[in-house]
Amino acid sequence: MKSKSLIDKVLKKFYGIDGILDEYKKEQINKIGNLIFIFMWWYLIISTFVATLLVSINRDGAILF
Repeated sequence: MKSKSLIDKVLKKFYGIDGILDEYKKEQINKIGNLIFIFMWWYLIISTFVATLLVSINRDGAILF
């Protein structure tokens, strides 16, 4: 019997998967994770740029941002 790894348990809990975590479900999780990573990467780049602009224009606005 194959023992479950901690990563598999965390993935199942995070994504709400019941039952066996087979290759198809792992592939779908990887697709979702990749899309979320790309979205967050762009968000961080844009928000850093906006924060830099706010610092150069108005320091109080940058602190609130």
